[in-house]
Amino acid sequence: MGRVMEVKGKPQADGEWSTGFCGCCSDCSSCCLTCWCPCITVGRIAEIVDQGSSSCCATGALYMLSMYTVFGSACISCKYRTKMRKQYNLKGSECGDYLKHFFCELCALTQTYRELTKRGFDVPLGCITCWCPCITFGQVAEIVDQGSTTCGTAGALYALINAVTGCACIYSCFYRGKMRAQYNIEGSDCGDCLKHFFCELCALTQQYRELKNRGFNMDLGCITCWCPCITFGQVAEIVDQGSTTCGTAGALYTLISCFTGCGCIYSCFYRGKMRAQYNIGGNDCGDCLKHFFCELCALTQQYRELKNRGFNMDLGWAGNIQRQQNQGVAMGAPVFQGGMTR
Repeated sequence: MGRVMEVKGKPQADGEWSTGFCGCCSDCSSCCLTCWCPCITVGRIAEIVDQGSSSCCATGALYMLSMYTVFGSACISCKYRTKMRKQYNLKGSECGDYLKHFFCELCALTQTYRELTKRGFDVPLGCITCWCPCITFGQVAEIVDQGSTTCGTAGALYALINAVTGCACIYSCFYRGKMRAQYNIEGSDCGDCLKHFFCELCALTQQYRELKNRGFNMDLGCITCWCPCITFGQVAEIVDQGSTTCGTAGALYTLISCFTGCGCIYSCFYRGKMRAQYNIGGNDCGDCLKHFFCELCALTQQYRELKNRGFNMDLGWAGNIQRQQNQGVAMGAPVFQGGMTR
């Protein structure tokens, strides 16, 4: 399960940033994440910019603590923006960096995050495993078990075993052996145990990368399981053709779920609207039942449907329209009349 490292991040021509300062909605995932948990975004950026000498977890924790100081968290995040500019010869100044972070921390962080992503870095991986190894493990387990185990179930069991016994590595080690057998990867059961016992995080991230390199989309099921508001927000923005933003729809979904416990009623409305747009078979009663009895399955099906019809769900509606104009491709034409494609 070796990983070939490539030199990444050569300076762009003329030192221009890859995306604009106010282009938060061009990557809805990073925008939502930064809005709710900026410490995670800062930690991810710091680990890449410092080339591994700073850990995502340590920097994220320091950022959280700095939020309660007189100088504020902008001092921490601004430092990494300046450092990254110098690494990649990007335009700007230290004074400008601080002002951007002081007056609009969200825009500044997401722009820095997108810049690293555009330069070929897989920014989220190390941080997610460091803070929540149960998420990475759940994603791996669901793929290895070919869907017979869900990400949420495997992740919850992993967290439970870890909390009660402190030896969740025994459980995750089993999946490493199972994955090796599926793909004829060299190794041994003893070696698997040693890797998970001495460096659980490294072992999990290696398995995650291996499955991702083999073409699997690791994120969708897990994101919907832990934060259905994000998946719903992305779906709502596309279905409403940009008249509703991902952040607004996701926040409203969260409020309805918190106060009434019936977020499924709101999301069900968008399933019906999407069926009507693309002439997909079904009825209002069936939509309600699907969302009531399995909200996560219904949301992920809608997400995949839109993705299969050519939408990049992270770009939002405006980003997809821009991409359509650049490529001269019609977006969202029905694939066929009848059931959803997957």
